[in-house]
Amino acid sequence: MASGSRCERRASTALAASVLLALVETGLERQKAYEMVQAVAMRCWQERTSFEEAVRGNADITARLDAARLDQAFDLNYYLRHEQTVFDRVFK
Repeated sequence: MASGSRCERRASTALAASVLLALVETGLERQKAYEMVQAVAMRCWQERTSFEEAVRGNADITARLDAARLDQAFDLNYYLRHEQTVFDRVFK
């Protein structure tokens, strides 16, 4: 399934680091986690498909990360948690 805009694809792909770290937290070697995530990310970039959907559909990744952990990895609120503080400081 194709994802939306180029911006959406880039934002989703940027979350690859979160997936990689989650895999490493399960005990997977960092290099192996990198290879798994990179393969999915590159395929999605080339095919212009959703990174999140591809990760959730990847048996090797979902064997290590359940739906709840993937929800955490793709939660943009984690990255925006200090947004208001930053705006408050900048626009005082």
